[in-house]
Amino acid sequence: MIKRLFLPFILLGLLEIWGIALVGNWIGPIPTVLLILASCFLGWHFARREGLQTLRVIRLRLSNHEVPGDEVIDGLLILLGGVLLIIPGFLSDIIGILIMIPYTRGMARLLVKYTIKSRISKRMVVWGTKRR
Repeated sequence: MIKRLFLPFILLGLLEIWGIALVGNWIGPIPTVLLILASCFLGWHFARREGLQTLRVIRLRLSNHEVPGDEVIDGLLILLGGVLLIIPGFLSDIIGILIMIPYTRGMARLLVKYTIKSRISKRMVVWGTKRR
């Protein structure tokens, strides 16, 4: 699993550095640093706001004895979006912002649900034991 993720993380890091250098050449180094810091603070703010709202909905569903399936996936996507916004770089910021917007997060939720269902149907998800 870790071997499969190594190359994408290296490529993402290189793309982020290239993007920061490109924007730095275009608008200058100080505005670039300020833009990166602003995206970090905005990411923290939006992740906190959306996360608390999702947590309220989860609590409401649980108090009504309902299963909060979509809300749990939303919470994980909000966490991922917040982490992507806090990571310095503009590519991760764009992906993080798209995850934070409720409409596009709904599309990402559908993708996550489809992936989970397809893996379960192919028996690629193993619960509690190692796959042999």
